[in-house]
Amino acid sequence: MSEELKEEIDRLTQKLHSEEKHLLAGAIEQYWNWTLFDYSKNILTYTPNIPMETELREAFYEELTAQGRSIETITSVLNDLTRHRIIQTAPHSQLAQTPRMFCIEWKRN
Repeated sequence: MSEELKEEIDRLTQKLHSEEKHLLAGAIEQYWNWTLFDYSKNILTYTPNIPMETELREAFYEELTAQGRSIETITSVLNDLTRHRIIQTAPHSQLAQTPRMFCIEWKRN
């Protein structure tokens, strides 16, 4: 990353800290220079501490069935959700609309 970009990020996070927006500033400080590849590797290390709710699993099963997905695909998706409990949305793999939306999506994870 360029030194100019790093300086801009530093100015932004200092401003956010001065406005008491520490969560957003901390998220940007921690992740601003991650590549999509680094991010992908990181999220797959997450393992939930509690089992997935039966109702959530059933809701995904019903929705995937309604979409006409094969039983193999449904099984694969449900197994992956059970192991990692990660659902990707657009802000996770492209620029978010605003810094606030970035933080909202980041905090949900």
